[in-house]
Amino acid sequence: MSAEVVLLVAIGEPVSLQKHLTTKTQSPEKPVRNEPYSATIVPDGGVEPFVYAAPNDDLPPGMSLDADTGEISGTPTQQGHYEFVVEVTDAESTTFSIVNSMYVEGGIVWETKHLPDAEYHVPYSAQLKVSGGSPPYTFGVQSGSFPFAQLHISGATAGRIVDPNPNTYVVALRHQFTLRATDSAGNYSDHTFSVILWPSLQWEGPPQSDGLVNLPFEQRLSTRYGMLRLYETERPTTNYAISDGALPPGLSISPLTGTIYGTPTASGVYSYTVTMTDSLGGAISSPMRSRIAAVTDIDQIYEAQIGDGSSYEFQVSHQFGGVPRSVVVYDGSGEAPWPIVEVEWSMVDLDTISVTTATVPAPGQYTIIITG
Repeated sequence: MSAEVVLLVAIGEPVSLQKHLTTKTQSPEKPVRNEPYSATIVPDGGVEPFVYAAPNDDLPPGMSLDADTGEISGTPTQQGHYEFVVEVTDAESTTFSIVNSMYVEGGIVWETKHLPDAEYHVPYSAQLKVSGGSPPYTFGVQSGSFPFAQLHISGATAGRIVDPNPNTYVVALRHQFTLRATDSAGNYSDHTFSVILWPSLQWEGPPQSDGLVNLPFEQRLSTRYGMLRLYETERPTTNYAISDGALPPGLSISPLTGTIYGTPTASGVYSYTVTMTDSLGGAISSPMRSRIAAVTDIDQIYEAQIGDGSSYEFQVSHQFGGVPRSVVVYDGSGEAPWPIVEVEWSMVDLDTISVTTATVPAPGQYTIIITG
């Protein structure tokens, strides 16, 4: 008993295929649902003519393969990722198979590319807009860190993020999340957003600022947190304003820096409210008080025991309205034995003054004259 073995040998160059479809110039680069599309299988090698086939009939719905040209064409009807087998046979009956993949997009286009930042305790609302596909749409969070409590649907072609009270933070945090828009046919499109959630504004002070009539005055108010500056350009975006009451006559406030400045023209105690608003609409108010003292011509005389040493500091008290302008130390002869090197009075408590002298040549009892 004998057996016969037959060997089939292909003489010539076998067929191979490019592993990806080559897109025709008159067709879009990516297939989109309900839009015409075509791409061509390009053999590399083999002997023409070629015959093309899709043996598993697994092309995307709405697409077909031309057996003579290798063109895959049609109008895809369903979104999704598809894998399909294409067989190419050349004139010498050599066959090569390749698995191709194609993703059909749903035709939904996100028109909203960016969302505004948010701030704690500041009502937030942002519009989501898409087009294409089959309205109406629904929206949802697909993945990531979504910092808002609610995602509402509003209208046939738009959704709205609404959150009257974003989460609490004391530092600015960046949140990245992906939203999905789905149309009535079940097609969807995802888009990733990035939002910074800023902590709410806080005052740093001071609550009171005092000055003198007809003398230059400047006091800068300060806040922290909130969105005080644009993240990209560092340009000031704050706004300071007097929301209640009035500044002392002669003073103004800078809306950008919060500096109260000018030359007071009338003495008195003035109460007012300063409101600061940041670029996201966050606002904070603080009651303020300014005491403006009138400069008098009354000399106040004090006796003090000044001891030996390189310097001496003491405090004197005086009534409001007698803010000192000069301090002189005299000896018994009425002469000033040494200069005054520093005179300071508190702008918070105008009843306190500190005087530092130079080196004391001789300890003893001296007269201090304060001229208001």
